[in-house]
Amino acid sequence: MGSAGAIAIQSIISVCAHPDIPLWAFTFWSCITITVEIFVFSAFIFIALSGNKEALRFGLSMIFNLSVCFVLKYLFHWDRIYIECGGTDPSMPSGHAQVTVFTATYLFILWRSDNSYLGRARVGVACSWSVLVCISRIYLGYHRVAEVSLGTLLGSIIAIASHKFWVSPFIPHLHFLRVRRGTISGDDLV
Repeated sequence: MGSAGAIAIQSIISVCAHPDIPLWAFTFWSCITITVEIFVFSAFIFIALSGNKEALRFGLSMIFNLSVCFVLKYLFHWDRIYIECGGTDPSMPSGHAQVTVFTATYLFILWRSDNSYLGRARVGVACSWSVLVCISRIYLGYHRVAEVSLGTLLGSIIAIASHKFWVSPFIPHLHFLRVRRGTISGDDLV
């Protein structure tokens, strides 16, 4: 990217920055918060490469997670604290917090029995990233603490519930997709 591109990005950041936040801090926390999609996509790829159909389960659970977030945003209909660069959608619960905590919790449950260095590193990175995203949403003024707290609570509950109950009670035709200890078993009828 040339100097013109860097100047354009810097001017966008300057216009969108909260007036009380130093520009360097705003730039750092903005980079953290805009990488949520990359974080979730990377988690999906890691799961898909593990060799079982857990990626399908993760994808369906994520769709449910996002649906719950969308419905609750319009039920609560809380305005954002600081609106300068768009972002006029309701802010309760924090979708970024809900998605990242859902992903981190899901990965923690999925890889909790992997005691290797790589397994622990993956879980550590996922959990650390979700904490950084939650902090960034509050620090940048996009959400209140209550909104981020509800997002984290919902994300973790939905991730745990998707492992505990999965979809077979609700969609009986998908019973063959239940996963136990990382392997697919067709005997897991509910």
